[in-house]
Amino acid sequence: MKFSVLLTGCLLSARLVSSQPSLVTENDLNELAASEFLSFSAMKDTSLSEAAARLQKINGRLVAAVRVYARERRLPQLKTFTWELVLVDKKDINAFCLPGGRMVIGVPMFRWAQSEAALAAVMAHQLAHVLLGHGEQRLRQALKDMLGGRRFAELRTSKPADARDLLLAAYGGGNVALLSAFETEQEKEADKFGMVLMAIAGFDPGEAIVFWQRMAYLSTGPERPVLLSAHRYAVARKEQMELEIDPITRKYYRQTP
Repeated sequence: MKFSVLLTGCLLSARLVSSQPSLVTENDLNELAASEFLSFSAMKDTSLSEAAARLQKINGRLVAAVRVYARERRLPQLKTFTWELVLVDKKDINAFCLPGGRMVIGVPMFRWAQSEAALAAVMAHQLAHVLLGHGEQRLRQALKDMLGGRRFAELRTSKPADARDLLLAAYGGGNVALLSAFETEQEKEADKFGMVLMAIAGFDPGEAIVFWQRMAYLSTGPERPVLLSAHRYAVARKEQMELEIDPITRKYYRQTP
């Protein structure tokens, strides 16, 4: 399946290739993300090995879709991705992806999602944010607005705990209240790209619409899911997904046997 027309419209802004100078380097991101992922791995729930295996299978299908895209677009940067995943024993209904494709999913999210398609929806959305550079954009903006343009490498040296908190907040994990939610346009991009990845991986992309509607309904209950603190759901997102779903389905969706 060809990806020559995969990214159209707003998705042409994807930052999968960039040589522009930045307050944050790829090495900064990968080093700290790898360290934090090890910390989350120490919290994995070993009693749910079957659930973890299901998640690894879903992740593998999504990663395969990304790799086809990378091959078609000749993106050598993705060679640095490790595509790791861990199911962690945390109370939060949340899932997020750190630099390098390091996916972290809380047990409550796994249980709440109920189906593989719903899990694929949230995982594809998180992968899309990383591939589109949204977490890096948020981190860079925070360095400008909150720290006067201080370089991330300097922050890691002088205040490592602050650097850790800022990284996790920028990518939707940790203290998500530290930063405002992803911007609506970033969410629309991740919604669209995530549905495309789902479709190519053999998951019904329409399940993404169902997932976010259910998540929004859950937010009316006594406890707001952590996921919605970083990923604010809005009518504009729903309307955009409904516009995109038919062309994405026709172009990319092939049911797996």
